[in-house]
Amino acid sequence: IWSLSSSWAMEKAAASEVNTMTIGAVLADSAFEDASGEPYRLSDSQHDGPWILLYWASWCPSCKEVLGRADALAAKAAEEGAALLLVNKLDGVKETKEQALAWLAANGIQTETVFDPEATHYDALHLAYVPTVLVAGADGVVTSFASGGVPQDTALLSMLREAKYGKSARMEAVVAE
Repeated sequence: IWSLSSSWAMEKAAASEVNTMTIGAVLADSAFEDASGEPYRLSDSQHDGPWILLYWASWCPSCKEVLGRADALAAKAAEEGAALLLVNKLDGVKETKEQALAWLAANGIQTETVFDPEATHYDALHLAYVPTVLVAGADGVVTSFASGGVPQDTALLSMLREAKYGKSARMEAVVAE
């Protein structure tokens, strides 16, 4: 049993080490695709505040649970001047754009969604799990992330404030609450 838990702990630690490379990554010019296959770049968007990118796949049970809250999360993000963008991790086999769009439609999810063909950006960012949340400032630089789920609202708000104001302002805002 020790080797099984030790192996699991080592895998989690390795994934965590890889994911630390995500902090500071620049997403502004990452080219995703919209539903019609057109390029979508954060830098081309009219939005000028922080971003929350939620990587997901329709086959992922945890993602399905999180996406049930996506529209509510998008509304809360907008209250903070942020935008929530769902990023579907496409591999063309286990997940296709058609499957993802059908799942979104069947579940009435209205939050803006883009696609990461062949999981290009997912892999470039060294992400290891879905769902994964990336929070980036208006400049598109990743300031924080959470793998394997979406943080509770308070933690997500703290992550957004860090992206918007920096760490010291985030702490002042948390203390003031």
